[in-house]
Amino acid sequence: MSRHMHLKIALVIIYILVHLHWSCTEDICKKGDECKNQDVYDKTVTAIPEKLKDGADEIFFVNSKIPVIPKGVLSKNPQIKKIEFLGTSTHSVEAGAFEGLPDITTIEISGTDVTSLPVGVFKDLNNLQKLVLKSNKIHSLENGLFDDLKNLQELYLHMNEISSIEEGTFDNLENLLSLHLAKNNC
Repeated sequence: MSRHMHLKIALVIIYILVHLHWSCTEDICKKGDECKNQDVYDKTVTAIPEKLKDGADEIFFVNSKIPVIPKGVLSKNPQIKKIEFLGTSTHSVEAGAFEGLPDITTIEISGTDVTSLPVGVFKDLNNLQKLVLKSNKIHSLENGLFDDLKNLQELYLHMNEISSIEEGTFDNLENLLSLHLAKNNC
């Protein structure tokens, strides 16, 4: 089976899992207060809102039409602990996109058209523990990209198009326990 076919199958599986997660989350949230801390946006959303609903510290964009994650877009929401972009039409993440989020522990950007990440995109994220960047189109990793992630424990980079990793890229990940690089071009 070709690499292209494997990628298509993987994307279909991710799509199904996202929809299952979305359906389960949607049903649970309708039943009561279980999701007071979550803000979920669907395919109708074309830009990241400046302010989240009161009490939200987790934000999810599922199949949203967000082309760019701009610098400091969520800085008015310093309470955010988790943010996920799942199957969005995102093709670019600007340096400083997550600035002003001192308590964030989890970032996921999966199933997007992102091809590269600039040094500085994860600047000052001292509490980040889990970074999921799977099933994108990332082709290279620059030295310095992960330098500020001193407490990162899990890094998922599988199912991208990575063919180049600069020497020293992972050197400052002192607490890294798990690194996933499968199904790339390296």
